[in-house]
Amino acid sequence: MGFKTLDTFLKSESGLGKLENFAISLCEGPFIGLYPSVCEGAVTEMADILIPVLADSFLSADYMCAYMLGLCSSPVYTPYYAQDYVDSILPTKPALIADNNYVNSLYDKIKADPNPRKTLKAI
Repeated sequence: MGFKTLDTFLKSESGLGKLENFAISLCEGPFIGLYPSVCEGAVTEMADILIPVLADSFLSADYMCAYMLGLCSSPVYTPYYAQDYVDSILPTKPALIADNNYVNSLYDKIKADPNPRKTLKAI
């Protein structure tokens, strides 16, 4: 019941305003410590985009109950980690670019070309 109340609060106008104020205070606090005008501008510029996304994902009642606290069995959340994806995709990298020197080798080919390209100079 408490999660649904939190969910409703996060999706309301008053909840959005309170979260904006909290984010501004957090930004101005000792951990981040930016100037008040920077914090207020940044938070108010992005809050109407970010807070609904957070409310529908990480702060949603389902996510909090099932994944964060492990109290609910449904829905099931499967975490995906960026490093696991990188580790799975790297073996499929084409041999042409496997050594991470592809762009440098293009410049070397251009430099070694007996018919140099026209150079355009702009001031």
